This record gives sequence, structure tokens and C-alpha cells, in this order.
Amino acid sequence: MTMTSRWSGMVEALAESPRQKRFTLKEARTLRQLTQEQLAERAGMQQSDISAIERGRREQPEIATIAKLSTALGMDGLLSVAGLVFEEKSS
Repeated sequence: MTMTSRWSGMVEALAESPRQKRFTLKEARTLRQLTQEQLAERAGMQQSDISAIERGRREQPEIATIAKLSTALGMDGLLSVAGLVFEEKSS
């Protein structure tokens, strides 16, 4: 097997694998039809904290914060290169 065919096989496998849609915090909150205040209450946080994260004023939330938001949204929270993202929980 040549290096080229190995790479093309890997690219094809990645293209065929199902990916879950990822959401920003604001998108996830909107999807769940929650206001910032409602999400803050569910997560045991301040509304100003939710607002700051959504506007990018909090560069990298702590793991505990991600866990609270994930639980409140019923989604998996991930730190990616793009920042904090959420996706539907895997079955």
C-alpha cells in the first residue's frame, strides 16, 4: 500500500463517519429554549457569568463550570480549538 492510498483511505473513513453537530453556548441555550437567567439558575451560576462566556469574555471556563453547564443543558461540553462547544449526549 502506498502512502497516498493510505491517506486517501483515512480521509474517506473520516468523511463517512457520522459527526455530531457542535453548538456554542448561546446556540445550545437557544436550542433548549432557555434565557441566560434560566440557564444560570439551572447551573447554579450568575447570569453575568453566562453572558461573559457567550460574549467570549471568559477565554477558557474552568472544568467545574463546563460540567455545570453541560448538566444544565443536558449536553456534553467540550473544550476545542474553537473554544467551548456543546453537543448532544451520545446514546
